[in-house]
Amino acid sequence: MQPLHIEPNHLYLASRTFWQANYQAIDQLFRLRVALLRLEMAWSGGDADDFLADMRTLIQQLNSRVEELLSMSLILSRQADLWDESDQRWSGILRELFTSARGE
Repeated sequence: MQPLHIEPNHLYLASRTFWQANYQAIDQLFRLRVALLRLEMAWSGGDADDFLADMRTLIQQLNSRVEELLSMSLILSRQADLWDESDQRWSGILRELFTSARGE
């Protein structure tokens, strides 16, 4: 089995990228809700009710995806912390082993 090599800095970078995407998605979701409210006030009758109901459903689904993205970025950030802690712990153990092996 190949050894697994994880760079915590890459995980942190991916987590920050997720956070940025999440903030952009939240901003766009807000703009979409505002546009939908304006459309509701301006358009009535005919197919308006069906269209607006479909849009509300899509916005709710988008909101769920944004929440999932936030959750994934939190998990990724926490995993990066755990890998970093593990990295530091093993680095310390290896330093102690090398120091004691040299007889210092």
